[in-house]
Amino acid sequence: AQAQPVDMLERASELFRSISVASLCEADLANSGLNYPTTSATASTPSQTSPEELMKKTSSAKIGEVSAFLSHCWRDEDNSPGMKFAALRTWASRVEEMEGSGPTIWLDKACIDQTRIKESLRCLPVFLAGCKGLLAIAGQEYTTRLWCVMEIFTFIQMGGRQASIQVVPIGSEDHTLNHVLAGFATFSGEKARCAEKDDEHRLLAVIEASFGDFVHFNETVRHVLDERRHLSITMATLPKIEEVHL
Repeated sequence: AQAQPVDMLERASELFRSISVASLCEADLANSGLNYPTTSATASTPSQTSPEELMKKTSSAKIGEVSAFLSHCWRDEDNSPGMKFAALRTWASRVEEMEGSGPTIWLDKACIDQTRIKESLRCLPVFLAGCKGLLAIAGQEYTTRLWCVMEIFTFIQMGGRQASIQVVPIGSEDHTLNHVLAGFATFSGEKARCAEKDDEHRLLAVIEASFGDFVHFNETVRHVLDERRHLSITMATLPKIEEVHL
C-alpha cells in the first residue's frame, strides 16, 4: 500500500542521517558503490570506500539540522577526478569560517541504508527538506542526469529557498569548465536521462504533471543554475582552474 504522508515523515525521520565533511577523504567520493539512480557505472576498486564503511562515519540527524544536501553526479568523477572533493572541502572551510563549526551533509553513498535502499529513495523529498541548504557540485554530466536536476526542483517544491542553494561548477581544464557553464544555459529536461528507464519515465511524468510542459521547468532550472553560481565558490580556490569572473 502507498505510504501516507505522516507515515513517510516518520520513516524518513528514522532513516535521516548525516556525515561531517571533515571526516571525508577523496576516496569516499571516487565512486558510489551503491545502487542509486545517479551512480557511475565504473566498478569499485580497493581504494574506494564502500557504502558500508562510510555509513559508520554517519550519525542520526534531526530534520532541519543538516547543513546541506549534496547534489552531484557520480559520473563527473570520471571527467574531473578529485575536483568534487576539492570543491566540497573548500565550501566546508568557508562555512566553518562563517559559523564557527564544520558543516554536515547528506551524502547518498554514506546516508542511504543499504538494507533499506528503496525505502530510503522514497524518502528523498523529506531528506531534501530536512537540510538547511542544497549544495550542487556540477561537472559535465550533472545536467544530463535527470535525478540531479530533480533534486534542485524537489528542494524548492519542498519549501527550500533559492537563496539556500549553492551551485559550484567544476572542470579539470578551462574548456571543460566552459562546457559545464554552457550546459547550465542550455539545460533541457526532456534530454536528461536516468540509468533506469522506469525512473526516467516516472520523473518525466512528475515534471509534466507539475508544469504541463518542459518550457517552464527548463527555465526554472536554468535560472537556478545561473543565478546561484554567482554566489558560489570562485574557481580560483580549486586546483588546475583559473578564476572565472561570474
